[in-house]
Amino acid sequence: MPLFNRLLPLVAGLSDRGIASSGLDWPVLLFSLALSALAGVFFGVVPALRASAQLLTGGLTSSARTTSTKVATTLRGALVIG
Repeated sequence: MPLFNRLLPLVAGLSDRGIASSGLDWPVLLFSLALSALAGVFFGVVPALRASAQLLTGGLTSSARTTSTKVATTLRGALVIG
C-alpha cells in the first residue's frame, strides 16, 4: 500500500507541494480534435455514402420470396401495420 500512496500523486500530476502547474497543451488538443473529426467522418459518412451509391432495390426484389401458406399470410398480416 505504501507504493500505491507514492505513485498516485505522481500519476495524478501532483508534486510534493500540491498540484503541479500544468497548462493546456494546444498542439495535443488540436491533434486530438482533428483525429476525432477524421474518425467521425471515416466511420460515419464514408459507409453511408457507399451504401447510398448502391442500387438496393434490384437485390431486394430479386431475392424476395413469396409465401402462400395460410400461416405465413397470417403472420405477415400481423407484422404489417396499416
